[in-house]
Amino acid sequence: MERFGEYARVKREKQRISLRSLAGSLGLSAPYVSDIERGNRNPPERKTIVEWAKVIGEDPDMFARRAELDRRIVEVPVNYNPANTELAQMFARTIDGLTDTQRDQLKKIMEGKVNYE
Repeated sequence: MERFGEYARVKREKQRISLRSLAGSLGLSAPYVSDIERGNRNPPERKTIVEWAKVIGEDPDMFARRAELDRRIVEVPVNYNPANTELAQMFARTIDGLTDTQRDQLKKIMEGKVNYE
């Protein structure tokens, strides 16, 4: 799957919307939007992504999902719970070493598709 920025640039150009015009519509600077399109910055917050999608005529939910999947760093709220903090830190330390099978197993657990009985 292509990176969010490249996808967003192609969709913007297809609609013949200039970088400066898009940036102005979003209340952002053209260099900032350009950095996102070139993959030099993370996508902005969801509210901005939804507005971006509307300006270029894309489905806001799909566009936002694509942006979320392109983030290099993800914050995880742990709500001051030491057990949650420990689990989040353990996951962060080991995620790059997971096999495809382990990732699939974790996804099933988190989606509630594992029956422990």
